This record gives sequence, C-alpha cells and structure tokens, in this order.
Amino acid sequence: MNLLKILIGGCSSIGKTTAAELLSKHLGVTHCSLDKMRNSFGHPIFREFDSPEVWDNDIEDLVSIVKQMSIQLRPIIEKWCINTQSGLLEGEGIEPDMVSKMSYINNLCILPCMIEQRNTETCPKNARRKFLQ
Repeated sequence: MNLLKILIGGCSSIGKTTAAELLSKHLGVTHCSLDKMRNSFGHPIFREFDSPEVWDNDIEDLVSIVKQMSIQLRPIIEKWCINTQSGLLEGEGIEPDMVSKMSYINNLCILPCMIEQRNTETCPKNARRKFLQ
C-alpha cells in the first residue's frame, strides 16, 4: 500500500468515527481521533463542545465555532500529517478551508463528511442526543 494520510472532517454526529473505523480497518492503517487529541490542549475554544447547550446555537454559530477551532487545530493537524507515514485522522475541526492550505503535504487525502443542506438541523439534534444518553 502507498503511504497515505487520510483526513475525515465534518460536523458532529454525522458518522466520521464510524466511517474512519471501517476505512482504517479496510486499509490497514491506524485511526486517530482529533477530538481526543484536542481535549489534551487547553485552548478555551476546544471546550465549546463539552456542553450540550452548544447545540442550541443556530447552524451559523456552530460553523463559526468549528472554523475557530480549525484555526487552533491546524498546527496539530499539520504536525500529525508531517510525522505520520500512513494513517487516518478524523474529527471536528478538520475544515475544508483550513486543510486546503496544506496541499504541500505529500500523500494527503481529504474526505469531508457532508450533509445535504435540507438536513442541517440533523447534526445538532443527533449530537445533543449523544450528550443526553
């Protein structure tokens, strides 16, 4: 297998982790969770998703939070991409605008988990449900 670095990003509860687990198993690469990695850093923006109340925000506010997180996560993601020979990294904060600036990294594949515009309410509802379980 070629050395491949795969990034999977998208909103909460859309199936990034499930897709990453299946894909990493199929490809025989290590699956890393950006969500778990970011929890070890102390920036306040990373704590935004610690509370179920964040999902009461409208979609534009949630997108803004993810974009702010993405700015703070870029060095972490870049370091992972540079230091990893082959693997899969998934999580919130892997945002298309940010990763498009990482085209200098060899063997990088970006897989955005997308939802249709008519279903933009689904992610916050699913994420809130996960908090309440």
